[in-house]
Amino acid sequence: MVLDVPHNGQLRQKEELVKRSLITAAGVVALAGVVLAGCGNDGGQKPQTFDVKNGVSGMAARAYSNGTCQFYDATLRPGDDVIIKGSSGAILGKTDLVVNKVDPSSGFCAYDFTVKGVTAGEPAYELTVGDYQPIVVSQQELQADKYFTARSAVQALTGMKPLGPAAS
Repeated sequence: MVLDVPHNGQLRQKEELVKRSLITAAGVVALAGVVLAGCGNDGGQKPQTFDVKNGVSGMAARAYSNGTCQFYDATLRPGDDVIIKGSSGAILGKTDLVVNKVDPSSGFCAYDFTVKGVTAGEPAYELTVGDYQPIVVSQQELQADKYFTARSAVQALTGMKPLGPAAS
C-alpha cells in the first residue's frame, strides 16, 4: 500500500492557506457583527410617530351653553388639558379639548383633541383628559376613529369604566 503524503513544503502551503481562510472568515464575521450592531443604533434618526385625532363624548348630567359638561365622574370644559404619556411616564404630547358639540337641552356633549407627533410603538400609553383619572390605552385605541366615552350615572351603575374607548 502506498500513501500519498505531501512534502513538507506542500504541507506548509496548505497550513498557510487554512490560516488565511480562517483569518478571512473571522474578518467577515466581525464585519457582519459591526453591520448588525449598527442596525440597532438609530444613527440619530427620529423615532416613528403618529397623530392622534380623537375625542370624548357622552350624555352629561348637565350641559351648559359655555361648553362645560358635567358628567358622573368629572366635568369637562373647552381648553381642559389632554396629556398623553408613554410607558416610561414621559409626556409624549399635550393639547387642549375643543368643543365639537354641546347640547344643553339633551345633555349630549362631544369634545375633540388632536396631538401630533406621538412616539409610536410604546407598549402602552397613559391618557389624561381634564379632571378624569388617567387611563391606559393602546396605540390602536388612540388612533381609532371613535370617541372615548364619558359615562353617565346610569352607565356608572352598569359598571362601565369612568372614561374608556367607545364600544366596537
